[in-house]
Amino acid sequence: MNWKSDIDQLADNLPKLHKKFFHNISEKEFYERVEKLKLLEKDMNVYSMVVGLSKLIALAGDAHTSLEIPKNNMLPIKCYWFEEGIYITSTMTKFGEVLHKKIIEIEGVPIVEVIEKLTEMISHENIQFVKSQLPELLVCTDILYGLGIAVQVEQVVLKTEHQDGGNANITLPVIKYREWQNMVSVKVKSDISLKLPLYRKNGGLYYWEEEIEEGKFFM
Repeated sequence: MNWKSDIDQLADNLPKLHKKFFHNISEKEFYERVEKLKLLEKDMNVYSMVVGLSKLIALAGDAHTSLEIPKNNMLPIKCYWFEEGIYITSTMTKFGEVLHKKIIEIEGVPIVEVIEKLTEMISHENIQFVKSQLPELLVCTDILYGLGIAVQVEQVVLKTEHQDGGNANITLPVIKYREWQNMVSVKVKSDISLKLPLYRKNGGLYYWEEEIEEGKFFM
């Protein structure tokens, strides 16, 4: 595969097709980043190249200009970025022990660094868009491997934090994207109410409406 040709095509056409591409980055800096990626090309695999191309496109600085990143291998968890951190909100029955735990490391890399690396791939104008997109990228091992965070695509080690402050490491294998999309959360026995706020009721929809009873703010 001729990656250099693809990079050149991207570098040539993106500024032409974008209404005002250089509003977020100078023309000089953009082409310096292009040349740097071309120099690294010979040492990159398909995973790291997808990451590299995503970072170039994200320099546009708007959510409408982005690369549709292929996500084939996913960890069997779904996450949500709360004010307190990124928590696991859904998983499969056999991995139920990680449900509702906070992710603090991935393969020994602190979650703050993971977030920084992933943010560079996300075309955005504000942090709200990053928070909405990042949790799905976070559990894609193709991307974690391409970023150099994961040491392999097939499985990843997470370090989680529990409510009592204790930590635990767990190795999670991958599932395919379609299975991940259809994954249904396990239910855990707890005295704590697991009702979700209404704003999280239809997480797969951009827009929805529902008439609610006065004072009813949970599902």
